[in-house]
Amino acid sequence: MPRPSAEIGFGDAMRRRYHRGLGRRRSGIAFAVMLASFGCYALPPDDAITSEMDHPVAVDDALPIAEPDADFDAPFFWPDEPAVVAILKVRNHGQIRIGLYPDIAPAAVLNFATLASGGFYDGVSFHRVIPGFMIQGGDPLSRDDDPLNDGQGGPGFVIPDEFGAVPFTRGTVAMANSGRPNSAGSQFFIVHENSPHLAGKYSAFGRVLAGFDTLDSIAAVKTDEHGRWGPAHQPLERVVIERIEID
Repeated sequence: MPRPSAEIGFGDAMRRRYHRGLGRRRSGIAFAVMLASFGCYALPPDDAITSEMDHPVAVDDALPIAEPDADFDAPFFWPDEPAVVAILKVRNHGQIRIGLYPDIAPAAVLNFATLASGGFYDGVSFHRVIPGFMIQGGDPLSRDDDPLNDGQGGPGFVIPDEFGAVPFTRGTVAMANSGRPNSAGSQFFIVHENSPHLAGKYSAFGRVLAGFDTLDSIAAVKTDEHGRWGPAHQPLERVVIERIEID
């Protein structure tokens, strides 16, 4: 694998993480075998949101699941007032205030709020940023010195899918998944611009109430668009979620 250089504008922090991560790989062949073992992580399409659980564990049958046969043609309206509010504090970018709606996705809201309250998201990054589409974060592996594994981590369990009629307009918040049923864990994404093709594929559980300027700021960061040094669309400088507070 070629050595990154300053000539391509690679951020100092990313360069250090790249070399530390590269030191853990004995050879390019071993790395290729590792990527192949994860399957969907190797080259995810730009219009898909993949996450950690390539081999999902059993799902607790007691968790509530939204009706899978939602009417996607019917007009959708978010409830006037969210049941819970989450405040994302993003280093050097600002805050995003998100309304959470358990009436729409009870398992996703419970999971997200519980992880956030326990500090699970403290210090993780938005590791995948595609302007005009979405920003994705929530992977605990994004805290370490290896950018090559970003997007492959999770909490060690999965939650059920809760696909509904949410149209995935700008500011929609949803759980990422591996493309397999019931494979969401901790990774989530925020829609940057309207993406109706995502409806029925991801569990939407919230929406941005305030902080669209912060969302736009994150979407504007420079990224390794083609994945030359790791996963595609990874920011050259880490976009760190310092904390998510549940109000």
